[in-house]
Amino acid sequence: MKKFLIGFILFILAILTTYNNLNTKEENVLLTSEEINLYNDQIKTKTNSIYDLDNTLYSKEEILEYINSYEMPKEVLQKQMLENNLNLDNVTSINAKKAITVKRSNIRSFPTNNNYDNQDGLDTLQESEIAINTPLLILHESKDQMYYFVIFKTYYGWIAKEDVAYAIDEDLDFLTNNNHYLTITTPFLKIFDTYLDMGDKIPYIKKDNDNYLAIIPIKKDDGYVDKKEITINSKDAVIGNLPFTSENVYTQALKYLNIPYSWGSMDYGVDCSGFVNNVFKTFGFSFPRNSKDQENMNDGINLKDMTSEEKINIIKDNNPALLFMPGHVVLYLKMDNDKPIIINASLKAKKVVMEELSDDNYLLRTQKMISFAKKNT
Repeated sequence: MKKFLIGFILFILAILTTYNNLNTKEENVLLTSEEINLYNDQIKTKTNSIYDLDNTLYSKEEILEYINSYEMPKEVLQKQMLENNLNLDNVTSINAKKAITVKRSNIRSFPTNNNYDNQDGLDTLQESEIAINTPLLILHESKDQMYYFVIFKTYYGWIAKEDVAYAIDEDLDFLTNNNHYLTITTPFLKIFDTYLDMGDKIPYIKKDNDNYLAIIPIKKDDGYVDKKEITINSKDAVIGNLPFTSENVYTQALKYLNIPYSWGSMDYGVDCSGFVNNVFKTFGFSFPRNSKDQENMNDGINLKDMTSEEKINIIKDNNPALLFMPGHVVLYLKMDNDKPIIINASLKAKKVVMEELSDDNYLLRTQKMISFAKKNT
């Protein structure tokens, strides 16, 4: 009888422990998947940098306005050649061709992959990276027929033609709207001749021991998309999205430590807004690409006219949070010895670094905070 009672008590304690653990996990979730979807919908109303791909009809004037929105940087010497390659005389009103990226590529302000570095060593024609398996619309072609001018959900610009494949609705739906998908949780995961970056999503088939069987798009000889099966180690991806918790934000952000800084997240590198974007994509967020637009995606908390002490008093209880200053965004993670700890892709350090937020770096310039702390959700 005594053994039975002891066993029964242990059984009840096990149930209570499991129940408490489940409740703790639920309490740790900052936003549910449904709440994140609502957050993404609200971003569309706050910024004008989320583009609708359902509308494929573009007038000549609209396309020219997009192309001409980029100014030629002063560092560029071959201005006439680049301007001629815009092929502006052949811009026409179109029903845009639907397509998809077949590798991680670069979005450029002008149709060239030649580097035009400024005094800081930044390629001034680089606008953004674009992930593999990104749906887009083709609006125009360069004169040398090497580049497309495209628009996708968060950006527009020129992309190498070889990195794009035409896609019919059925293929686009399977590749990019599939409810069974993997989210990559590792920075710069090499797959054949390209990279999958943190936050990238690809269709998921099944799990086989320690590997996931998934699909990436490839380009056929006729220019249309095809599908290729790949295997990904389960440590590098998750089915669906990661739960949005402070702990997971911290873990994902630290995976980028010492990754090189790269303007527009070009090649094997990341910039400040690209870093933030990739970390939050693992939870299902869809942020604008640039820090200025990210700052405007939420009303947030105005810190502009506060003293350093006042800023810290507000920031300290709001982890995780995005802190914005002119031309830059950092991710606040935690307090350590009464000092806020941030992580960011730093141009000065030329890599992703974790450091104290102080008057010596970004604290004085911090103007706004967007918090994801539980008490504010």
